[in-house]
Amino acid sequence: MGRHTDAFITALLEELYQMEGEEKVRHLLQRVSHRLATKYRDQIRGRTIEERVRTLTHLLNEQGIVADMVVNGDRIEIHEYTCPYHELAHQHRSVCEMERSIMSTMLGVPVSMRQCMMEEDKECVFEIQIS
Repeated sequence: MGRHTDAFITALLEELYQMEGEEKVRHLLQRVSHRLATKYRDQIRGRTIEERVRTLTHLLNEQGIVADMVVNGDRIEIHEYTCPYHELAHQHRSVCEMERSIMSTMLGVPVSMRQCMMEEDKECVFEIQIS
């Protein structure tokens, strides 16, 4: 059933691109990312950014997204080994930006994307500066 849903969402997004153009679709994805982040933001616990990232990583794994957290000097990295939007991201990279935006809103800090599976990397790596 999941594959059928992926095919439907991909086709829907393609139609939106055709009908409305890239800028409107990007705006729509920003709104979707805000809505999703707001829905899950209350589940993020912890005072420190490290505690919040640990909680986010746990939530990702509960959703079937294989992820872990790495503290690397003055930054924290979130490594995602499975893509929640794999088929969709192959055709529309703006969903990668949506994932980054969801994380940033949920954590309450800027998040950047350093690596992406869609660029032949073996994982997606999101980065948060802690100093």
